[in-house]
Amino acid sequence: MDREAFKNYINLLKEIEENDRRINQLQRQINDMKPKAREVTDIVSCGKRGKKPIATKKIHGFYDHSAINKKIANMRRRISIKHLQVAALEERIADVEEYIAGMKDDEIRRLLTLYCADGDGHLKTWEQVAEEMGPGYTAESCRQMFSREMRRATTPDD
Repeated sequence: MDREAFKNYINLLKEIEENDRRINQLQRQINDMKPKAREVTDIVSCGKRGKKPIATKKIHGFYDHSAINKKIANMRRRISIKHLQVAALEERIADVEEYIAGMKDDEIRRLLTLYCADGDGHLKTWEQVAEEMGPGYTAESCRQMFSREMRRATTPDD
């Protein structure tokens, strides 16, 4: 595994979370824009004789959905981008899990597994990791161990 892929793994997870947030925001905007009624009606006058209209007509029309359609197209594009990212992530997840499984230090391997691999696509908080690591571990100590491992993993071998 490329050592840089391990660092990119975390960035990919965060990017996917941000993309999910944007998609949900677009969906809320689309729901807010949808009209209450599908049909729009209005009464118009047909010419005037003096100050009085000759006749009135009721016209029917449909709400203009062009703004909603643009947002829906934007949301679909973001969803397709997300699917491409997830496909790329799944390939990298296998590389990262292989890298973690091959580590000799049991403590670091467990820490990385809890932080990266057990989050179901989302990173856990350091408090959650420390709690699962057991007594004697704090959120700060777990974060420090992770930082040291990241520095070691991204330092080129001589």
